[in-house]
Amino acid sequence: MQKTLEDYGAKVRVRVAADTACIAKPLPEVRRAVREAEDRDFSELFLEVCARLKKLAHADGYEVTPTSGATHALQIALVKYVPVRGRTVITTDREYNGIVKTLEEAGAKIEVVPYSAGLAGRFKAAMEKSHGAVVFISDLTRYGEAIPVKEICSHAKELGIPVIVDGAQGIGRLEVNLDETKPDIYLASGHKALRAPEGTGALYVSKELLGRLGLRGISNGETHNKGLLAGLSEAIRLREEQGEGAGQAPPALEAGLRGIPGVKVAGSSAGIVTFMVEGAAATAVHDALEQEGVACTADEATGIVRVSVDAYSRPEEVAAITEVVRETADRLNRLMEMRLS
Repeated sequence: MQKTLEDYGAKVRVRVAADTACIAKPLPEVRRAVREAEDRDFSELFLEVCARLKKLAHADGYEVTPTSGATHALQIALVKYVPVRGRTVITTDREYNGIVKTLEEAGAKIEVVPYSAGLAGRFKAAMEKSHGAVVFISDLTRYGEAIPVKEICSHAKELGIPVIVDGAQGIGRLEVNLDETKPDIYLASGHKALRAPEGTGALYVSKELLGRLGLRGISNGETHNKGLLAGLSEAIRLREEQGEGAGQAPPALEAGLRGIPGVKVAGSSAGIVTFMVEGAAATAVHDALEQEGVACTADEATGIVRVSVDAYSRPEEVAAITEVVRETADRLNRLMEMRLS
């Protein structure tokens, strides 16, 4: 079961949620917009959200509808726009298990291209060998790794292969420009770096794909909760106010973690930092950090722990995260030394 911020509430000492790549607390203005939504006209609010979503992702060549999240958007896309039953879906080894399961349940056969240098070229080779394939990639992985979306989409279009891009991490962190990268489908989540309420997201479908399917427009995403729509709209408005580069997170987190003895930073991008504590299991680091009120994610397969911040994270929050990691690494290292002595 996915945890919410309330799950951490009783334990928070530093009062931070250090994994906004998982879930982030909505901003005060967003919470106020949710409370005041009841008096708003639904149709007007719906159109407002759609207009802001298109502007946010530079998506003049797309139709968009709000959804309850990125997974919900994918489910709609697989039913109405890019069916995958009996088809090969080429993806990376960085996708969420839940997403892969959704693709498999829709009847897809999964082909994995491991993430490493030269990814676009290896995707092209895989596409050339697989007639009738579909490509599914993230623009930013859960580890903060950027995927060469524009290059992969370009190769796919040459071969007539549809591309679905999962922007659950990217939207709000990266400067997303769909008119430039040109995927057929783009999935967005509102409750991560955008700081919109849980239960918000969006589905973008290219007008080119709709034309090939003989469709005049996109289906409504079945999101009728005015509070959620108002919260999403306000979150995007706040991001617009920040202007260009709004998704940039403070770089101090990576620098702070690199300065801690026994901590090795594995990767860092767009505010998502992954690291290891030498000699300690990822789950042990995860449990120790959460006991101190720092929300994080551990990956046993890779041995890394993820913390993440975003453009709204305050300097004192970043400093607190760094200090808790420092204390945790020191405590775990002392325990290991005691066991070895």
